[in-house]
Amino acid sequence: MLVQPNPSDGNFSVSIKNPTSGKLNLRVYNSSGMLVNCRCCSNGSINHEIQSEIDLSSQPSGFYILKVVGGNFLKYQKLILTK
Repeated sequence: MLVQPNPSDGNFSVSIKNPTSGKLNLRVYNSSGMLVNCRCCSNGSINHEIQSEIDLSSQPSGFYILKVVGGNFLKYQKLILTK
């Protein structure tokens, strides 16, 4: 999984080589554990690369956690938002 730019001023690009077919859920949590962004991405085949954009420009500066879940796939990435 690649997230760039990180740190960012609010817009993050996410690339994921999905090891499972089906859907991936991308969830972003703030430092208090509150869900601030959620997105679902579909993929029809195994090992297909998924690209998605995450917009956190309406959120305050700080640390966020990106959680990517799908089937038996689970990844976490720390996001740094600077304004």
